[in-house]
Amino acid sequence: MRKIYRGILTGCIALVATTSAHAVESEVNADISAKITSGYIRRGCVINEDPCFQPSVTLSSGNFALHVWGTWDITRTTNSSQRTRVDTTLDYTRVINKHILSGGLIAYIYHDSQYTDSKKDTFEVFAEYTMDIPLLPSVAINYDFGEIEGFYIEISAGHSVGLIKGIADMDFRAGIGIADENHSIEVFNEVENLPEKTGFVDATVSISIPIQLGDLMTLTPSMTYMTLVDSELREAVDNAGQDINHFIYGVTCTYMF
Repeated sequence: MRKIYRGILTGCIALVATTSAHAVESEVNADISAKITSGYIRRGCVINEDPCFQPSVTLSSGNFALHVWGTWDITRTTNSSQRTRVDTTLDYTRVINKHILSGGLIAYIYHDSQYTDSKKDTFEVFAEYTMDIPLLPSVAINYDFGEIEGFYIEISAGHSVGLIKGIADMDFRAGIGIADENHSIEVFNEVENLPEKTGFVDATVSISIPIQLGDLMTLTPSMTYMTLVDSELREAVDNAGQDINHFIYGVTCTYMF
């Protein structure tokens, strides 16, 4: 699996570099960010209730973007290696009038540990459609073709309100997730008696306030609320002693160059 990942990563970098070299009018843009968050939730599941450090790097040129994101535990917790991973995403985006189309490939690479069993690396393909109208309605479909062989769909919308012109805005986003049985079994792998069906999983609401610190730096405090939607899933997760509602707080510093 590691050889496959190295091959994909090398291909992603080469593709972005080739695109940049041949697109004379296209510049290479980059940003790096570092986030401290009170916990980590993903697709309805509380992956980590303890603070995490989540850095990322994004390179974009023309319609292509290469995004590398990681998450690490800050505090001493058991089975930390199963939550520590690096995601590498190659994304292609095309804008046609008010229609924004994107798609690509994601590699999920987990930290190897000699003390505990590490989660297995896996891969997804995804497609997303956003309409450039008020609330920016969007639908994203992710299909895992590696270890899970299942899909997750998110339908979302958002709005931005200006707070201080040119300095700070308040961004709202709300979404609802749908998953098939295979995906739910993998995400909620410590939960028994999961509903054997495709259905709604989670609903999330997030608020963030990006604050401009000069021309190149942004500081963004944020808050996200997550709750499980399906009644059978809520009951199974609650019986397993896991959270069915969760708040996450964080702050992100981003530098663009």
